[in-house]
Amino acid sequence: MMKLGYVSRVHPRDHFNHVIFAVAGYKPKDFASQINLNTSNMWGIVKNIVDLCMKLNEGKYVLVKDPTKLQVRIYEVPPDAFENDYVEEPLPEDEQVQPPSENVGGEADGAVNEVEDKTTSGEAA
Repeated sequence: MMKLGYVSRVHPRDHFNHVIFAVAGYKPKDFASQINLNTSNMWGIVKNIVDLCMKLNEGKYVLVKDPTKLQVRIYEVPPDAFENDYVEEPLPEDEQVQPPSENVGGEADGAVNEVEDKTTSGEAA
C-alpha cells in the first residue's frame, strides 16, 4: 500500500504551519495504471535519481517536485532536520489563522472596499 498526502500551508507566508487536506492509499499497480506510468521506464528514472544522489556528499537531502514544473530539486538540509525532541502542541485558537467566512449575501467578512466617485479636471497634475 502506498499513501499520498495532500498538504498546503495554513498561510502563504507561514512556512512552518501546514494543514493536511487528505491522505489517499493506493496499490502501486493500480496507481501506476491510473497515471499511465510505463513500468519499464520507471526503474530507469529511479536509477538516474539514485546515481545522482550517490554523487552527492554524505548528508541529509530532501527531494522536492514542484507541481507546476517538470523538474525535481534536491536540497541539502542540516543533519538534525526533521528530528523533533519536543512534543508539538496545537496553537491556541485565538492565534490560529482562520479562513475568511462568507455572509449570506456572498461577501466575505472584514473590511469592505468602498470606492468614491471623484471627478477629475482636464488638467494634468
